[in-house]
Amino acid sequence: MYIYEETRYDKNLKAFYKLCEAISGYYRADRYPSLGTKQLTCEDVEKNLEEAKKFIQTMFPEEKLGG
Repeated sequence: MYIYEETRYDKNLKAFYKLCEAISGYYRADRYPSLGTKQLTCEDVEKNLEEAKKFIQTMFPEEKLGG
């Protein structure tokens, strides 16, 4: 649990713990479809994309994200 370890050093990252868990689930759902994980919707991905942009800005404040 990388994000958990990092929160010991930067408390701002704790807010992104659930996001990282959800995104990890995307890989598992794609890689192991037989596990019966829930189907992803466009709404789920769009919601997490906006939160992921905030996460990237927190981790790498010098990065410029396009649209």
